[in-house]
Amino acid sequence: MRSLLADFLAAHPECRFRALGARVNRDALDLAPYGVPIEHIDAAEHPWLVERYHAANLARFKGPVALPGWVLVDLYLVPAAIGLITCPARLCDLRPPGLKDDDEAVAAAYYAAPSIVPGVVVGTSLISLREGIGAAGIVKAMTLAMLRAKRQRGIAQWDNTSLRVHTRLGPLRLEGPVPSAHGKASESFLYSVDLGDPAAVAAAMRRPSGASDPDEAEAAAMGARWVPVKDRAALADLLHRAAAGEAIDVLPPGLSNDGSHVLVRG
Repeated sequence: MRSLLADFLAAHPECRFRALGARVNRDALDLAPYGVPIEHIDAAEHPWLVERYHAANLARFKGPVALPGWVLVDLYLVPAAIGLITCPARLCDLRPPGLKDDDEAVAAAYYAAPSIVPGVVVGTSLISLREGIGAAGIVKAMTLAMLRAKRQRGIAQWDNTSLRVHTRLGPLRLEGPVPSAHGKASESFLYSVDLGDPAAVAAAMRRPSGASDPDEAEAAAMGARWVPVKDRAALADLLHRAAAGEAIDVLPPGLSNDGSHVLVRG
């Protein structure tokens, strides 16, 4: 992992790794995961960066999943820290209004909430406003290491391209369906990722993001199969079986390149 993070910064020297959160949480974070430094930014002292993160998040998530300001403060910044990759605004594919070309902008960010279970965090928000450099996978891996996470639980949508990022860290173990209060419950599933073996995480991260999808024979050799994302009955059955205790995984790359199928083992 050290080489992956260092190689990313070497290839993109305009990028910076940052942690945005409450000052009192600083000492609880690993601000040099794998020996790569992260600059901690006190959210109370630097509201401009809070505003830029919020604008970036709202640019990606709208409607029922838009991030309210009080949630950002009470449930993101106060309990832990948001992992950021920043760069000049001119390099972002999606730029929130009001930023000049050389202003520091949020290129990618990830937040995982602390859990009542020691070593477990709950993935909450992953965004990327700069495509094609692998920033989303890097910021997620960096942030989870910063939070000293041993397992990450989260919610994802079957047909969302972020599924390809989530599986960059390894297989997603299905846990079951999502409570109906979620804005996209019918499209979503609850999963967890084992982060206890850094070498295994690094090996998963080294899979090229543009690699071709396994064909049916290759999938079968892994004990897996491609399931159509529109076959909600089959997907609901997977979640029912997972909730009953059956081991079912979504394997890398998760979602097919054309967004039509998910790779499932079990």
